[in-house]
Amino acid sequence: MTVSERDVAVLRSFARRIDPSDAGAHNNLGVLYLKAGLKPKAFVEFSKAVEFDPKFAPGYLNLARISLSDGNYAEAEPELKKAVAANPSFLNAMVLLCSTQFARSEFSDSLLMARRVHQLTQEPQYADVHLVAGQILVSHGQKRDAAREYQMFVAENPADPRVPKVKSLISRLSPN
Repeated sequence: MTVSERDVAVLRSFARRIDPSDAGAHNNLGVLYLKAGLKPKAFVEFSKAVEFDPKFAPGYLNLARISLSDGNYAEAEPELKKAVAANPSFLNAMVLLCSTQFARSEFSDSLLMARRVHQLTQEPQYADVHLVAGQILVSHGQKRDAAREYQMFVAENPADPRVPKVKSLISRLSPN
């Protein structure tokens, strides 16, 4: 995305007009900065959002997303934990935390988070947690449990294009 000088001027004008202590406004400005490719400015705005409101979960999630975009899982994880602590049913943060913990080889925590997400929802957009849980269980030799996780993925997200591969994996994991 190309950012024009006019776009930057509009963002600066918006920034001058927001209430300095409005966490939501800082978060929204950060999102606009991200869309404009201005990651350092976005980081500042997300940081202000959580400084003004330490229980503002979207700000922590967005800080984590910046860290993840840089491949920094270790920096993202504490921000995701803060987002979940601020809002214990914040599914987007929970799914990202599950994946981050998996990437950091924190398998037991990742598996617990996947199960927590499943307890809160069975909506298709969150079904990927079952793929993560299945991978963990396969790596620990728990093939039957892994097959169940993969079956939950298929049941929750039957229109996903990965379903045929997942079904094939289920058949290889299930006893004859």
